[in-house]
This record gives sequence, C-alpha cells and structure tokens, in this order.
Amino acid sequence: MDQSILPVLQSDNSWGRITDGDGDWAYFLQPTPNLSNSVETGYFGFLEMPECSHAGGLYPQAFELNLISSDPEAQILYTLDCSVPVLGAPSTYIFDPDLPINIYDRSFEPNEHSMIRSTIPWDGTAQNEQNAWFPPNGLVRKANVVRYKAIRPGYLDSELRTESYLVGNEALQSYEGSRSYPW
Repeated sequence: MDQSILPVLQSDNSWGRITDGDGDWAYFLQPTPNLSNSVETGYFGFLEMPECSHAGGLYPQAFELNLISSDPEAQILYTLDCSVPVLGAPSTYIFDPDLPINIYDRSFEPNEHSMIRSTIPWDGTAQNEQNAWFPPNGLVRKANVVRYKAIRPGYLDSELRTESYLVGNEALQSYEGSRSYPW
C-alpha cells in the first residue's frame, strides 16, 4: 500500500502520481477523478510570488528597483506597459539582478493613455459638456507600472504582482496627504 501526506492545495488543483500508481507525486491543474493522470502535465510545486525592493507609492526621486525570488532557479518575468508578463511576448522582460529596473519621473514623456477617449466627444451643447471627453492641456503625470511573476519549468507560475510608482516633487505635492509615503 502506498500513501502520501496531502500538501496544501490551491483552489481547483489536485495531487497525484504523474503516471497512475507509478512515478513522482505532483500537482495537477485540473482534478481527474477516475481518470488517468497521464493525460495532463504534473507540476512539482507552486512558486512563491517574488518580492520587490521598493513598495509601490510616491517617491521624491528616481531609484533602481530589484525583484527577488525565493527560488534561485526561478526566472522573474516583468512588464512596464501594464500587460501581463508572458515568456516570449515583445513587452515582457526577464529580470537580471545585475540590471535593476530604473524607476523615474515619466512626466516629460508624451501623453499616450490619457489621449484615449473614454466618453463621448463634446458636441458644443451644454447637455453633454459634463460627460464629454477633452484632451489634457499639456503633459500629465505618468506612473511606472511594474507587473511581475516567477516562472520555472516543471513548476506552477507564481501569482502576478503589480506595483505602481509616481516619482518627482510634483507628484509628491499633488498627492500629499492622499496616503502615507513608503519611505
């Protein structure tokens, strides 16, 4: 008779043999009651969510952001455009501890997202003025949004983490009192 101590499972996962009755124990993304586990890939564990050197928030000056995984064999994928990191995607980078992420005041960059119309255009009438979209007058403050997760072959990806940073004295003055500073 074979037995195993059931480890902690995430929602809708199962624990079983990679090959029924044989082989290593593994996590499965979908339970397969009364079916063979050989039809699905088994995973040896769940990766922990990486940590970062600076919590999201308001900062007076630029700094270098480091991402840290508790698993030395894991890679950390990250994006800077608000997208979900996917290995091989054009906007996804693999974090290199020798090249930290530069977090800086992006106010001088061209407006991009603030130029997306999210309401109806103004037709000149008073009725729709409060709901109309108007382009910003000049450049707007922009956040550095970093989304990241750990990956490793044979393991389930960590949860996705997102941190947002506003940098510079203008950002500090604009949002002063809205929340505590991270330093």
